[in-house]
Amino acid sequence: MTHTPGPWIYDDKYVQVLDDDDNEIYIAGICGPFTDWVRANAALIAAAPDLLDAAEAGLDALLVDGVHGGADSEPECPQCAAIVTLLTAIKKAKGLS
Repeated sequence: MTHTPGPWIYDDKYVQVLDDDDNEIYIAGICGPFTDWVRANAALIAAAPDLLDAAEAGLDALLVDGVHGGADSEPECPQCAAIVTLLTAIKKAKGLS
């Protein structure tokens, strides 16, 4: 499963992306009054592709040395905990959890 490539943008009605021909592709509709809370949710949804890219880059950076995240990793190791957190979020974003 893959998502619609970004960048995603939002206004007071939709989270959307523009395709190569500047056609609007709607990702999500925004219902109700456009309060600060709704604006924050729309911004978070619109940031999803960037956040996924950042999570994958962070995971790659943590795994580069081959020390963290393996079967022998220490439970209190902050890098190992970050790897677990990133893997969980990436799986959720990709519909794998």
